[in-house]
Amino acid sequence: MIKVFIVDDHPLVRQGLKAFLATQGGIEIVGEAGDGEAAWEGIRKTEPDVAVIDLHLPGWSGIQLIRTIKAANIPTRVIVLSSFCEDGEVIAAIEAGALSYLMKDSPPEKLAAAIVPRHNLYHFLSLILCFFFSSSVTESGSISNFTFGLNFCN
Repeated sequence: MIKVFIVDDHPLVRQGLKAFLATQGGIEIVGEAGDGEAAWEGIRKTEPDVAVIDLHLPGWSGIQLIRTIKAANIPTRVIVLSSFCEDGEVIAAIEAGALSYLMKDSPPEKLAAAIVPRHNLYHFLSLILCFFFSSSVTESGSISNFTFGLNFCN
């Protein structure tokens, strides 16, 4: 079973994610939180395999939460699930340690695919972001070692 922790400030989104993921085999929801500080406490205690994190949270931002998880050397894979695609957010999330960045309007199956890695490819970006991301990396050069396989999903 893949242990998943859900972080989103909207209870309806958390409930929807839990309901969908409960229908997927091999996934166990080990916790949820609506803000960054509560999320950190829950993730620290449960050490999930995957954390699905919204970036816009009360208190700590999702970026701060991702950095804290990575600094603590907890081997949790981070999937960002966001409604926003503002300049720099994708790069900031990846630089902080996120392995995937999906838009909330992505098909639910894409989230399930990002949670359950196959063939060692678990780096997902929403298709709409691939053009933004590739041009931003080229222009800024800020992620020079971003050479692993990406599975662009729409």
